[in-house]
Amino acid sequence: MKKIKVFTAFSGYDSQCMALDRLCCEHRDLEYELVGWSEIEPHAIASHNVAFPEYAHRNYGDISKVDWNAVDSFELFTYSSPCTSFSMAGLREGGEEGSGTASSLLWECRRAIEIKRPTICVFENVKALVDKTMDETFEKWELTMCRLGYKNDWRVINAADYGVPQHRERIIMVSVLASEVEKDFAFPASVALTKRAEDILEDADDSFYLPKHYVEEFLRMLGDEKAEFHSCYNVDVPAKCIARIVTPTCKGRLIPTLTAAGTSTRPKNMLSTKNRPCPGVIEIWGPHESFVERFNADDSRDKFFNRLYEGEFVRLRNLSARERLRAMGVDDKYIARLTVPRLELSKLGYTENDINALITVDGKLIKNTDRSVGKQAGNSIIVDILYRIFKKLLIDDCVARSTNTSVIPM
Repeated sequence: MKKIKVFTAFSGYDSQCMALDRLCCEHRDLEYELVGWSEIEPHAIASHNVAFPEYAHRNYGDISKVDWNAVDSFELFTYSSPCTSFSMAGLREGGEEGSGTASSLLWECRRAIEIKRPTICVFENVKALVDKTMDETFEKWELTMCRLGYKNDWRVINAADYGVPQHRERIIMVSVLASEVEKDFAFPASVALTKRAEDILEDADDSFYLPKHYVEEFLRMLGDEKAEFHSCYNVDVPAKCIARIVTPTCKGRLIPTLTAAGTSTRPKNMLSTKNRPCPGVIEIWGPHESFVERFNADDSRDKFFNRLYEGEFVRLRNLSARERLRAMGVDDKYIARLTVPRLELSKLGYTENDINALITVDGKLIKNTDRSVGKQAGNSIIVDILYRIFKKLLIDDCVARSTNTSVIPM
């Protein structure tokens, strides 16, 4: 039995552990232990605690204040430092060491790596980190890892390349101690995309739906001459959802990149993938018992609306946290823990007092809402990408292997 000890920094609800859990379930000769994690945002801490209650006591908090000599040794270190100052959605302030920006917390990871010397380090951040305005910071970090004795291999990876129907490009850098390398590491091959945006969808309650005037505005933007009629939803008339599509979508019916900021959509955000899209759901409702073949998710939105019969109407809604988590590759087990934690943890034998203790952060009971969990999904990492990288490192190659420029001696 092989046991990998892990530390995750900037953990969020911990996609890394979710990927490792999936890998260990498939390979019974592999186990992992989370010796520590680092997170300061209260809602994310509460989510981590309900997802992994067995590790609730191992949060070291602010990474800049961790005494690494007091942390147990670990072989795998993952760090996904805040992207705020790198991303297009942020202020593009950068992440230079000592600058004080949120993204400059990346440099706090150097102390962890210097002191603990993990065999494998996996870094994730937004694609903007390697564009012309930000690449100097990344090059400095890559050089730092070389000087610490690591070989690095990095790549910009799209979630769709690993089977998740979302256009989400992120940089991943795998660093491995040169002394542990016997053969070059290569990123796992991409896999065929068999899902599309609509496969993440499920029924939602009324709280997710936009008011009628938004629906009418949206239909008018699409040139629907009967927008007022087609947006009429009468709660007193029996009707069911008979067709639904995600909008907007990228080429290949991919969901646009989910972000922490975009959890509540508006008509203008649902029209195009340009100018910070916030995907939502268009639904056709009518007096039918099941989905109608007349509506095809591959059709254009115009065709979608032009096939309305009398008694049918349009509704718009936001993606739910469950749908957003599914679009991040999260397994059903953890979707349930994150969205209905009391129910799921009670099944595991946790009492009401136990659960309250898990979601109490700094003396305050944290109540995660659908929106707060949805925001956390937008900040997280695609589980399927991590799973395939970990499988390549821990199963296929047995130990982490990497390739890149030559190592610079310390």
